[in-house]
Amino acid sequence: PTATHLCRAIPCLQQFPVLGHPRGLSLFDVSSHNEIYPGSKLAHFKAIHKRSGIDYEDMLFFDNERWNITEVSRLGVKSVYSPRGLTSAVWQEGLDMFEEAAGDGKTQKPKQKKAASRAGRG
Repeated sequence: PTATHLCRAIPCLQQFPVLGHPRGLSLFDVSSHNEIYPGSKLAHFKAIHKRSGIDYEDMLFFDNERWNITEVSRLGVKSVYSPRGLTSAVWQEGLDMFEEAAGDGKTQKPKQKKAASRAGRG
């Protein structure tokens, strides 16, 4: 990651508290898969998918660049264009989109990798 990208992305993620968390953690604190560096967002999402086992359809993406939204949406990721940055209204739009897809049966709980379920069996 470049310092410029980290300086913009990390403080943004730190602005979103995990409501009700006893230690007052932010979205950045609880994210286990961070892909913050310049380049194609396809590479970012493919890396997250490979490491996490989470289906693309179970991911939510916000970006202020239209081409990133178009590119990532082709994978099946729910993508929200946010030309003025990630505002509360845009955040809610993404959550509503995600919830609506879940209601249609298109979004399921993230699947665990089979290797992870075998961990510790000797």
